[in-house]
Amino acid sequence: MFKEDSIHTLPPEVINHIAAGEVVERPANLVKELIENSLDAGADKIEIHFSEGGRFVQIKDNGCGIKDSELNLALSPHSTSKISSLQDIWNISSYGFRGEALASIAEVSDLTLVSKPENQKQAGRLQSEFGKKTSVESIGSEKGTTIIVKNLFQNTPARLKFLKSESAETTAIKNTLKAMALPRPHVEFRVLCKNKLLFYWPGSKNLQKRAEEVLSLEKTFYTKTKYHDIHLEAVLCAPNNTVSNRRQMWFFVEGRWVEDATLYSAVMSAYRGLLMHGEYPIVVLNLSCRKADLDVNVHPAKSKIRFRNSSPVFKAVHNSLRAILEKALWLEEKKQQPSAPDIKQEKELSFPGAVFKQTQFQEKNFKPKGFYLGEPSKSSPLESGGKETEKLKPKGFYLGEPSKSSPLESSGKETGKWTHQDQYKGTASVAETVRSMKITPDLKENKDDSSSLLEAQEVENQNYWSSLHVLSQAHLTYIIAQTRASLIFVDQHAAHERILYERLMFSWNKGKGDVQNRLVPLALDLDSSLVKALLSVQKELLKIGVEIELSGPDGVVIHSAPPILKDVALQKSLVQLADEINSLGGSFAIEKKISDLCASMACHSAVRAGQALSKEEMKELLIQMDEFPLSSFCPHGRPVFVEYPLSRLERDFGRRV
Repeated sequence: MFKEDSIHTLPPEVINHIAAGEVVERPANLVKELIENSLDAGADKIEIHFSEGGRFVQIKDNGCGIKDSELNLALSPHSTSKISSLQDIWNISSYGFRGEALASIAEVSDLTLVSKPENQKQAGRLQSEFGKKTSVESIGSEKGTTIIVKNLFQNTPARLKFLKSESAETTAIKNTLKAMALPRPHVEFRVLCKNKLLFYWPGSKNLQKRAEEVLSLEKTFYTKTKYHDIHLEAVLCAPNNTVSNRRQMWFFVEGRWVEDATLYSAVMSAYRGLLMHGEYPIVVLNLSCRKADLDVNVHPAKSKIRFRNSSPVFKAVHNSLRAILEKALWLEEKKQQPSAPDIKQEKELSFPGAVFKQTQFQEKNFKPKGFYLGEPSKSSPLESGGKETEKLKPKGFYLGEPSKSSPLESSGKETGKWTHQDQYKGTASVAETVRSMKITPDLKENKDDSSSLLEAQEVENQNYWSSLHVLSQAHLTYIIAQTRASLIFVDQHAAHERILYERLMFSWNKGKGDVQNRLVPLALDLDSSLVKALLSVQKELLKIGVEIELSGPDGVVIHSAPPILKDVALQKSLVQLADEINSLGGSFAIEKKISDLCASMACHSAVRAGQALSKEEMKELLIQMDEFPLSSFCPHGRPVFVEYPLSRLERDFGRRV
């Protein structure tokens, strides 16, 4: 039942409890606030001890310290040294500025504050037991500040009840510590949990090295760019090194660990066509911009920000990451490896007579099932354990040109003779398909083109794929090749799909898409807002062969489209394009949708799994892969190749322990 009471001012302890609930939601928030205070004090060495899932925390730094006369004030609400006027809120250079953290923490814990400035002979110590402060006393201590927090939330049973398990809270603290350390490589962090060393990250000037240490990464790539007034540093992993959630995407703006939809969208857009569904990249972004273009006073925990104009931020992140991804630096080490296999004469392996007689391979012709180094014999039985088995039949896996008379089996069923020309009647060979979409010479003469296609052509001397030694084809789907150090299996459909996709995207950029006029225009009924969005990109659609025209206030008609694109896919893609233009706006929404259209067209045009290829066709496909830096992934993010090191084969065969 509603009870009518008079309006009154809340007591200070109630106000502080409410503020504590906003600022210190869990122990990880407490750790973050205290470390940010240390960083604002200019500390370059921070030591953290914690236990009980963060209900006990001790943080010690070598910062500038707090004067004895200001210790009481430090634990008072809305008391800070960071700002002093309204204008300062829009020009914040510190991590903290609200003056709420220490007062809120002191209200819900047993807190001890010890601090010594450089020009003070002794340190001052102030204790606060759940908001009740003692007098300041002098003790001996080093320069800097030490804060000890015990019995967190002991006086707030409701908050204590909602804490998660000790292991869960410990994990949250670990993530917070990583976030505090990542954008500040110059600061040394030493972390102990239950008096055992958990992390030690020495100071350095290298963001890439700090990211590799903190996130335990072996191979990363670094980029540093400037776009207008936006400065960006980024450390990222190759697209084949991913995780199943977005927790390894670390965003920092002016050194603050933040969550931001613009940054997330920009990163995912940069990785477009390189990730499968459910995969997320490992990325560390450290961005800075003009303080006037940034609002950090959005959330009490300072975990969210607001950009005055998010469009240049999106472009800066997207362009920077995409540029380094299109260099495909993860293939550099492979390009440096000799591709020709180094075949050495094996030494004769023999056993002493008595020992040899004990082996099961005595006087037996051992031939592996379904694996040939030439044309398989039709009459050689495979013996195992002294029993003769039925005659061998190949299992669709050859390391040599299969005999036309040899039956090709798949899942134990005979499918007929193995041929290159008759297997898929009416379907063009991959060599013909690829050559038909060859880049014309006039495109290579355009020195001013900034597309990734021509950037890749500038490094043709690095031809990795064409340098592979092609062996044969497995299951009419995978090209088998080798280098000196490994076996390479290439998915022929995924590889060809990437080639066609890149050329279709290039055609769109140059406005040279294939067109098939429709005898009967295809009608598409839409809301007026969607119709307006499609008409705004009418010229862009025409570049890939899609011609649309207004048919009324609530519809358009499609007069032409690429011949490979089905009506259902075309209609669905146009509706999605209109939706994204309305929600996101700008050229990135258009490019993303055009990219989806080109990926669909490439998928339907590429050589299929199960299609027989000659060795010349396989070599031709690998040659075409060298033209594009992202050829190790299909447009949908699937890997194009799998590598099996020779060392692994040697271990599997017992040649190496």
